[in-house]
Amino acid sequence: MTKRLSAFPLKIIAIMAMLINHIGHTFEIYHYSYPTFFLTEVIGKLTFPIMAYLLVQGFQYSQNRIKYALRLGLFGLISALPFHCLFMYDQPFYLFNNIFFTLFIGFGLLCCLEKFPAHFFPLVIVAALLTVHSDWNSLGVVIIALFYRNRQEERGYVRPILIISLAFLGLAVLTYISERDLYTLISDSSMIGMLLVIPLLDAYNGHRGYSPTWVKWSFYIFYPLHLSLLWLLRFLIWGF
Repeated sequence: MTKRLSAFPLKIIAIMAMLINHIGHTFEIYHYSYPTFFLTEVIGKLTFPIMAYLLVQGFQYSQNRIKYALRLGLFGLISALPFHCLFMYDQPFYLFNNIFFTLFIGFGLLCCLEKFPAHFFPLVIVAALLTVHSDWNSLGVVIIALFYRNRQEERGYVRPILIISLAFLGLAVLTYISERDLYTLISDSSMIGMLLVIPLLDAYNGHRGYSPTWVKWSFYIFYPLHLSLLWLLRFLIWGF
């Protein structure tokens, strides 16, 4: 396969998939069309594996890891309130709730794994406990850790994606058989959307691509900005 994709189009795909997914959740599309909701969920599952893979790449090649980590942490804090208002408005406020916090802890995990490779499982468990309440929960840092562990393998991302997506599909079916909960079936089985990441990463050429300073910061700013705009739009329509 010709490797034509740099990090730039991968990031565009990731944020567009995230936007589609968040629109589906914001306006509770499942009340109107389960197939449409399932589609938005499947598309949304493209986002985190791409981000996780690029995080591992960035960790390995970053010239300043401290600045990288600080950016993740800063935007995690900036995004906390918009994320809460959009997705967790009926729950107590939790500061470390969004995907940037998951990536921040994942980045810290990579630093620890580099220094203490023999302690892979204990370190992953600690990181998983720290991200129980963040976006993608503990699974997010597990994906990051597995991508890092398999980084020397050709297509080392394939096995983790296959195992996780198929495991969730099986879990979704078993849960539906026992509970007959269609929402949970759709939500969990949509993890098969991760499979769509495989051909995208197969086409990744390892280059950053178009990356002036304004583009780099735009990817960070997009997250809290789109959360805020979606919340504002929903508030204007529904009042919450």
